[in-house]
Amino acid sequence: MANNVVKVNSIAIANIAKINGQTDDDLAKLNGEEFTGYTYSGITWSSGDNLPVASTNVIMCGKVGAALYVNAGLSSPLSYEHDGSSWSGSTGTGGAKHSAAQGGGTQGAAVIYGGYDGSSSAKSTDEYNGSSWSTVNNMAGESAYATGGGEVQSSQFVTGGSNYNPTVRDIKVTQTYNGTTWTNEGVNSGGYGSGASQNSGGGGLDACFAASGILDGQPHYTGSNMFSKTGGAWSSKAAVSVGLTYSTSSSDGTRVYKIAGFGPPGGAYSGSNMRDIVESWVENSWTTESVLPRKTIVAGWGGGGLQDTGQAFQAGGSYWTGSAKIEPSNQYYTAAAS
Repeated sequence: MANNVVKVNSIAIANIAKINGQTDDDLAKLNGEEFTGYTYSGITWSSGDNLPVASTNVIMCGKVGAALYVNAGLSSPLSYEHDGSSWSGSTGTGGAKHSAAQGGGTQGAAVIYGGYDGSSSAKSTDEYNGSSWSTVNNMAGESAYATGGGEVQSSQFVTGGSNYNPTVRDIKVTQTYNGTTWTNEGVNSGGYGSGASQNSGGGGLDACFAASGILDGQPHYTGSNMFSKTGGAWSSKAAVSVGLTYSTSSSDGTRVYKIAGFGPPGGAYSGSNMRDIVESWVENSWTTESVLPRKTIVAGWGGGGLQDTGQAFQAGGSYWTGSAKIEPSNQYYTAAAS
């Protein structure tokens, strides 16, 4: 009777395997149906274990249950691993300060790049092999406060951002990394500085996504685009509901979550403009999700690696205390689809 299932869209073999061993009575429920995966009804956020050190400039790599946190704003950055129950380690990257940098990959094979070293934008790239860090080839150009990420260490992209030597806002350049060399892929169609991004579609550099951020010096841009490595160009996608700057992102390969940031009214970086808004993108449309438990900005620059289906995370950043004071956060939040 399973032969009557018309088609299976975007479902991993491991998930399909769960059907094995079921009776014909169970499988009969699928007859005549077009199976499109689990029914998605949004995510629910939970507070995880606090970060070892509160930090505004956080880079998150890996995924829920196997996360890598880099306190990148230190003059000598430190990294910590999370096994699903607690944080451990305090491994120095050995590289330069990476404030407002990007990163991605897995817990055992991560990479961080770019950022601001305290005086100018940086091009440095540092890789992690699960026990130690090493500095590798520089980026093709400086990039701070940009948008980027990637599923695996050898498949990264970064776009937009700022160059502080000299100061140039909204550098509309896209760079990709293959694990050895950075390549300038040309100009993107939007600034996307400090927006939300991720490789979406389950890997490779043929599905890079960027949304919101800053365009031509104006914050809270609402546009979103996808970059095709094969086609070598960006294509316009649906606009976000609320344009936010200094957001972060997380992706399970099908859905991209744009998390928190600061937004309208006005363009001032202030606590009163912090937002807890979360939106998700799939199939060229945005959906409003459950809000993050805390209004946060600069909420983990790196988009992390590839999450399991229906999962997301967010760590660190700056939050509004409600008493005219902005503080670095030690919060670690995880989300799962309900």
